[in-house]
Amino acid sequence: MHALDIVTYTAFVCALISLPFFIVNFLRFRSKVIADRSLRSPWLKAQFPIKSVGSFAGSIALAMIAAECSKQVAHADVLHELAALPDQCSVSIDGHSVDDPQRVVAVLRSLRWAWAHHSHPTTPVWVRVSAPSHDILLNLSRDSSDPHEYWVFLPRYAVTSRNEIGRIFTNSFDAY
Repeated sequence: MHALDIVTYTAFVCALISLPFFIVNFLRFRSKVIADRSLRSPWLKAQFPIKSVGSFAGSIALAMIAAECSKQVAHADVLHELAALPDQCSVSIDGHSVDDPQRVVAVLRSLRWAWAHHSHPTTPVWVRVSAPSHDILLNLSRDSSDPHEYWVFLPRYAVTSRNEIGRIFTNSFDAY
C-alpha cells in the first residue's frame, strides 16, 4: 500500500512538472495552425505535441489508477481485518470506550461502496478497534446531506486518508 502511495504522488508530481511543457508546446502548435491559412488539415500544418500530451495525460492517468487501486485494496484489507477480529476486542469512539464493541464491529463490517450524490463528508468520528493482533483506526465522516451515512477513510495510508474506502449507513454514531 505504501508503494501505491508513492506511485500516486510521484505521478502527480510528474504531471505538475510536465504541465508547463504541455501548455507551451500546445500553444506553439495552435499558433502554427492558425498562422497557416491553407485548407490543409490542422494535423498537416504542424506536428502535434504528442510527447508533451502523452507525458501529461499519462502521468494523470497513472496517478488516478494508482489512487483507485489504493482505495480498492484498503477497502478489502479493512473488511478482511474486521472479519478476522476475535470476540475479545475493544472499540473506542472519539477516545471513549464503547460498552458493546461487537455491535460497533458489526456496523463497521457493513462497509460498502455507494453512489455519490453531490454531498461531502463533514464531522469526523474517529473509531479505533483494538485486539491483540489488530489495531484499526478509521475516520468515519458524516455525510453533508444524510446524517446516517458515513464516509470511511483509512488514515494509515496517505491516499486513503483523503479518499474514501467506502461508506457505512447507520444511526449508531448519532450521539458522537
